[in-house]
This record gives sequence, C-alpha cells and structure tokens, in this order.
Amino acid sequence: MKRLAILTLLMGMWGQTTTETAAAETNAEASQKQAKATQLVSQLGDPLWRKREAASLELVKLGRYAKEALVTGSDSGDPEVSRRCQQILPLALQADRKSRVERFLADPKSIDPKDVPGLSRFLKEVGEDEGARDLYVEMLRKHDNLLELLDGDVIKLSQTFNQRVQQLYNQVFGGVQGRVNPEAIDIATLMFIGTDVEQTENRVFHSYLGNLLFQQTFRNAISDPKNSAMRRVMFNWLDKRQDPGALSQAISLAVQTNIKEMLPLAVKTLENKNVQPHVRAMSMLAVGKFGGKEQIPLLLKQIEDKTTLSQFQINGVNGTTQFGDVALAMAIHLKGLSPKDFGFDMLQNQPLNFTYFYNLGFSSQANRDKALKKWQESHTGQPK
Repeated sequence: MKRLAILTLLMGMWGQTTTETAAAETNAEASQKQAKATQLVSQLGDPLWRKREAASLELVKLGRYAKEALVTGSDSGDPEVSRRCQQILPLALQADRKSRVERFLADPKSIDPKDVPGLSRFLKEVGEDEGARDLYVEMLRKHDNLLELLDGDVIKLSQTFNQRVQQLYNQVFGGVQGRVNPEAIDIATLMFIGTDVEQTENRVFHSYLGNLLFQQTFRNAISDPKNSAMRRVMFNWLDKRQDPGALSQAISLAVQTNIKEMLPLAVKTLENKNVQPHVRAMSMLAVGKFGGKEQIPLLLKQIEDKTTLSQFQINGVNGTTQFGDVALAMAIHLKGLSPKDFGFDMLQNQPLNFTYFYNLGFSSQANRDKALKKWQESHTGQPK
C-alpha cells in the first residue's frame, strides 16, 4: 500500500500546483530551487516514511527545477531513492507543464511563450496579435494533451496525429450512423500539429484532413472575418504540406467564401511547376478573383502552356480547356475586360465562374488563336 501511496498523493497535488502563479524568476532563484531539489532527493531515503513522502511532494511542486536531481537520483545505489525518483520525474514534469498551461490560460500575456508547448512556434508562424493568442488559448483548452506532444517524442506525435485525423475523418465519412461534424477548433489544431509532422509518412492523413475543409462548422468559422488567425493556421499548413488534394479543396473554399488572404498562397502555388496542373489551374482562378493588374505578367507566362485540363462538348462539337486558356481568361478579367468577348465558347451562355475551370476553353484551335490575337492587340496595342 505504501508503494501506491506516493502516486495517490502526488496526483492529489496536481490541482494545487496548477493553480499557483509565478513571476518571472531570476537565474539565482532557479539555482536555489535546483539546490533544494538535490537536498530533497537525499531525503527520499530517510528512515521515516513521513519525511520521504513530504520530500516527494515538494519535488513534484518544483517541477522542471527538480529534473536534474531526479535524473541523477534515479541511478542512486539506494533502491528506495532510485525507485521514488523514477516515479516522481514524469509526474513532476507533467505537473510543471500543466501549471504553465494553466497560468497561460488564466492570463495569456503572463508567461514566456517558450514555457507553453508549441506556443513559440505558433506565434512565429501564425502571428503575435491578440487573435492568435486567443486561438491558441482555445486550442489548449480542448487539446492540451495533444499540444504537449509538440515538445516530446516525434514518433508519438506522428502516430497521435494520424489517429486523431482518422477519428475525425471516420466521424464524417465512416458511415451513415453516428455521423458527427467536427468542431472548427479540432480541425485547426490538427492543422497546426500537422505542420510539425513529416509529410511523406503521413501523406494520406493530410489528405484526409483536407477533405474536412468543407465541413459546415469549419467553413463557417474560416469565412468569419473575425477569424483571421484560424485562416493563417490553414494557410501555414497548406504552404508547408503542399498536399494537392488539400490545396485544391482550400482554394475552392476560399473562392466560394471570398477569403482574399488566399492570394499569396495561390500565387506561390501557380509559380511552383512541381504542383499538379489542375491544382495550379485552380490557383489561377483564385489569382483572377483576388488579384489585380500586377498579377497579369505572371498569368502571361502561363499562356503558352498547352497542357489539357479537361474536355467539353458544345453544340455537338468537342472542345478542350488548356492550361494556357485559363491563364488567358484570368488575364483578360484582371485587365477589366470580359472573357466572353474573346470567344470562349462556353462563356457565351454562362457567366464567368471562379470555382471551376472546365468551361474556360475553346471548341477549336482557330478560336483559341483568334482570342490570343485579340488579347495581344488589346494588351499591347500591337497586332500579333
């Protein structure tokens, strides 16, 4: 029973240690706590059980300051000291992390970012504004155990990321019974975690995560003007992962919900010729919708690309949409002109739509050449 008593008592102490607040400590104060920890470790071998328990509790309260002393004590020749140090070390570190998280949640500006798991990287990548801090607070409140892994075992982080994504994916697509829409904060947290996970080992799970972007809860949250920080989390994940399916889904979502901040990532995607053509074509639609005349030169670089994106039929005639056709249509639009007037066959009876590109083609090469000639004349004032 006594061997179990220490664990029971230490667990009971967590509530106390997590509610304590502390001002920034000097190096001298830290050294004093480390020295105290060394002294307390020596008391773990005291003949009196009461003193051993008291020392154990104090070591938990010291948290990370007791780490070095506990690691050393784990190799002690005294079996009691060694056993207790091995028991206390993970509890002390966990209680310390919990304490720092609780202090951050109580007052996000009261603690050094490096003392909160993942916070320094989050603020660097997402921003240091109040909205970013508020978002991280919300993420921590619901997913503190997951975010703690950012400072721990990389393999465990990767495995846990896979499991959590699979769980959310199964909630939505796993069957008709028990379908549950994940909360936006769940998806946003996994996106942030996902920027720290090796791409090649988890490609399928990043694709699964991309399939969740159109869930109504996330769609509503990401399009809310007040949720700029959450959009930055999404853009950061997309930029680092470069998953074709997720990029295509996100660009489509941005175009449909008018997320103008997509423009820089759309430009970067278009410039990257290693990205699949259909994803780059989707990015051109976003450039056309959110860009300005300053993006026309980038689009003009794509006009000679004859990669076939799709085929269509109009009035019994087969037509094709080439990569360069989409670039031409978007350049015409950003010039302030109407692609319809340049002979795009399917635009004669339907408006320009930035959510798909299949109708931005021509029923013949002759029609395409006429459009290019007209563009050359209108853009430069010189016949082609």
